[in-house]
Amino acid sequence: MDSNVLFLKYEDMYKDLGTLVEQLARFLGISCDKAQLESMVESCNQLIEQCCNSEALSICRGRVGLWKDIFTVSMNDKFDAVYRQKMGKSDLTFDFGL
Repeated sequence: MDSNVLFLKYEDMYKDLGTLVEQLARFLGISCDKAQLESMVESCNQLIEQCCNSEALSICRGRVGLWKDIFTVSMNDKFDAVYRQKMGKSDLTFDFGL
């Protein structure tokens, strides 16, 4: 992958926000001590909470896997086929099972 591009995934943020914040700081070339990283994680958690509880963003609801409540089996099969076709050569991976 291009070292000028950092791919961040919501699922990774959901699983381990601290590691993701550290990864972002390294990518940006920012040196942070443990207290600063913890403060950033807390600020991010507060922002996520505010955004996901906003009426304007009600589809978010602050959880992963919401697509399972929206997609039918047929829709998921179609998505999987298109995803494999379009992304088959990519080394990006996503955890759709969360």
